Amino acid sequence: MGLKSVHFVSDSLMLVNQMNGVYAVKNRDLSLVYGDIWELLGKLDSYSFEHVPRAQNAKADKEVNRVIDEYLKRE
Repeated sequence: MGLKSVHFVSDSLMLVNQMNGVYAVKNRDLSLVYGDIWELLGKLDSYSFEHVPRAQNAKADKEVNRVIDEYLKRE
């Protein structure tokens, strides 16, 4: 996509803390994905991760659930 700077926003505090290095990733399966993510992040000039509580993110949460439901229907 040609992006050089990305600001990620998530309602998962654990994910944000893992990506910010506050928490370690202990799950082996997640550790593999975590490694892939860091490889992709290395291609960016800058990035950041921000936690937004789900209660303050209802519109985005609804949209993500809609997309997941559509994907699962195709499977």
